[in-house]
Parts: sequence; structure tokens; C-alpha cells
Amino acid sequence: MKRAIIYTRVSTVMQEETESLENQIKQCLEFAKNKGYKVLGVYSDVLSGTKDDRPNYLKVKELIEAKAFDTLIIYELSRISRKNTELINFSELMKKNGINFISVTEPSFDTTTPEGALMTSIQFGMIQFERDNTVKRTTERLYYKAGEGQWLGGTPPFGYKLVDKKLIIDEAKAGIVKTIFAKYLEGYSLSQICDEYKLMWGASRVRRILENQTYAGYIRYGVRGKQKKNILVKGNHNPIISKEDFEEVQLLLEKKSKKYTHKAKRYLLTGLLKCKECGHNYIGLSGGSYNVVGYYSCHLKKLKNTDKAIYGGQDCNTGNIKQTVIEGVVLNELKNVVDSLKEIDDIEVENKKVEETDKGRYLIEITKLKNRKDKILELYLDGDLEKENYKKRSNDIAAEIKMMERKLEEEKIKDNTFSKNLDMRNRERIISYFNKIDPENVSEANAILSLIIDRIEVYKPKTRRQDDFEIEIFLNIL
Repeated sequence: MKRAIIYTRVSTVMQEETESLENQIKQCLEFAKNKGYKVLGVYSDVLSGTKDDRPNYLKVKELIEAKAFDTLIIYELSRISRKNTELINFSELMKKNGINFISVTEPSFDTTTPEGALMTSIQFGMIQFERDNTVKRTTERLYYKAGEGQWLGGTPPFGYKLVDKKLIIDEAKAGIVKTIFAKYLEGYSLSQICDEYKLMWGASRVRRILENQTYAGYIRYGVRGKQKKNILVKGNHNPIISKEDFEEVQLLLEKKSKKYTHKAKRYLLTGLLKCKECGHNYIGLSGGSYNVVGYYSCHLKKLKNTDKAIYGGQDCNTGNIKQTVIEGVVLNELKNVVDSLKEIDDIEVENKKVEETDKGRYLIEITKLKNRKDKILELYLDGDLEKENYKKRSNDIAAEIKMMERKLEEEKIKDNTFSKNLDMRNRERIISYFNKIDPENVSEANAILSLIIDRIEVYKPKTRRQDDFEIEIFLNIL
């Protein structure tokens, strides 16, 4: 028997009383019975058709993606949505998952028959055609307005206000904008500007202000979205910042961005060091004197007290460790391990690439993801990434890491090489990988180390000397 579900909707409680969900459901059930459908469920919402986050509407989408039924029965097409864009997207979702739909009161919308499928395709094609034309006309009109230097609408940038649809300088706020540009030109960092003037926006908002051409008297359109072109023209508004100062700030931003990209690759043990006291990563410090002499530090210790709430209000009382010292110790300890493995048996080291095995590829990918996560963390700590954005991106990467780790575990089970005893093949791989390490090529060396090392637990109380710390290396059994 063909399986179906029913979806009905009214916009308000008042409408529900007049049009009645009960009546819609009754007609849909009668239709299903006459056509020989087995109804698996009835889902209804009392919300506007312009809202796409209706609870039971979302549930229906989930059932479509799960292919839990064959045909969706509705009272009329407008019960799905009042927005053409959503109707098109919904139609594509059903088509992708092989789900038919029938409108009880609109016989032309019936994808279970060849004629109905054709008519439905034509109807949705017309909707898409009209939508595309509307978008095209709107886009052309906006490009024309932008080309004339007119403000295109929306919230004006901080420092301006809208008067008769024109940008007018708000003198009180414009003073803050001028100060931000002036201080950045004097050498203040984004975070320092926030702290100095008690700005609650965060460094990312300050950066957006510094990059906004509107303050130099220009209008840009076409940067966002999927437009194929973008334009930058002289606006019809007065600038707050001179063109010369604005361009100098852009050069400084670009220079610092390149400098940051370079310094983010300096640390050999990125993603491998774990603080034994709190369990969080030790990260490479950057900026200022740390660009000359590198240090690793527990990232939890580096956070502001207000940001430690992300990690449950934890604190950490550990010390920094000089980069050259701990990297030298780790490489030396690893060499001792490799030498001891060679002594176990006379092993001919195979000349294989790091990426040769599936497990190797997964481990390299996990390392790359961990490095990305650490880089995002450093952006957040430097004030160049807002907290909410940091948490979202960090969680997304963590989910990817978990997926890769699951695949890695599957590979471990597949070839059963992860026994308690380190067999000949494992020794060969560790020795082979170790021989490929080139400390000058930090990125590649870090990836290779991550194949050999699962983690390095670090214990360094703040009261001890810089070179007085303890490490314990946990190897990956490859």
C-alpha cells in the first residue's frame, strides 16, 4: 500500500476557527482513503505561511529527507508556503528524495501522474521564471542607484544617519570613527582601541569600520551575495575620513594580515601539546616580542576572565615554555624512542610516503583540522574574531575532527594492526616517518609528528624555571 502523510496549516487561531484545520484534515483523509493511501501521520501548524521555521513543517522536511513515506497530501499549495522561493526549494527537496505530492483542491498539482507531473513542472517553472525576473529587475535598479552614488537603503554605517534617504554625518558618532582611524594609524591594535575607549563591539567590528569605504566617501555594491560584478563609485555623501588616511589604513591592515599568516606557521608542536593541569591545548604565542622569541602557553591561562566562562569558568596556573627548548626536548625524546625501536630488530626502513595508508591520510586531515582550530582560537584571542563566530567555527571543526576520528577507528578495526604489542610494521612506519621530519618545513613536520604522536602532556608550574618542565609523550600505534 502506498504510504502518505498529510500536512495542513492555517495562519492564525482566528483563521483556524473559520477555515478549520479539522475541515482540511477531513478532506485530505477522505482523499487518501479513496485513492488507497495508508496515512502514516497528520502534521499541522497554526502559523503564517511566510514563516519557514514552523515546527511541523520542519518535521515534514525531516521525513522527506529520511524518505519515510511516498506521497505528501496537502489541502492546497499555499499551505506549504506563501513565498515563491520556499515553494521552489521545497519542490526540489521532494524531487531529490523521490517524494510525490498531491493538492486535494488543485488537481493540476499531482506529481503521481505524468500529466500532473508535467503541469506541476510548468507551474513551478513559471514561479521560478517570475522570481528570476524580479531579482534581475531589482538588481539592475540597485546597480543603477549605486552607480549614481546613492545610498541603497538598510542601516547606515556607524557615524552616519539617514535623512530623506541620504547619508548625513552624525557628528557625535563620527568623532568616534575618526578616533578609531587615527589611533590605528598611530600603531594601536584593534583590541587596544576597544580597551582604550571602552568600546563594547569587539575587535571584529572595529576592523569592519576600518575597511568600510563609505567613510572615505564611496559607495560599494555587489560584494556580497552572488552578483557577478561589483562597483565602487564616489558617493553623494560627505566623507568622515580622508581618502589618503583610508588607503594608508588598508595598507596597514594588509601588512598585519600577512604578518599574522606567516607567524601562524612557526610552531612545530601545534595541536600536540596538552596542559596536564587543566587539559587544554598549549598554543604558540604571537605578536610583539613573541615574534622574535617564541613561547608556548596554555590557552586557558591566556583568556580574559570573562571569556573563561566558555570553558566553565576554569582557570590554569601554569607557566610559559620557550619554543626552542620544548621542541628540542620532544625531538630528542622521539629520537630516543626510534633508536630503541631499531635496537629491537634490525629493520630495513621502507621509503614510503606519509600519506600512503588510509590511516595516514585521516591522521594528516585531523592534524590540519586541529591546526585550523588553533588558528581560529588565536584569531579570537587577538580580538580579530567575535566570540559567537569563534564558538560556531570551533564547534564545526570539532565535528569534522570527530568524523575523521571515527573513520580512523574504522580503519584500525579493519586491518587489526592496533594490537597492544608494537609489531614489525608499526616500528617500520614510526622509524620511516621520523626520518622524513624536516624541522625547517614546519607545516609538513607538524603533520608527520601528528602521525607518530597522539599527544604530549606538559606539566609546568608557574613557579619553576623556564626550562624546568615535564613532558609525557603518547605515541599513535600506527
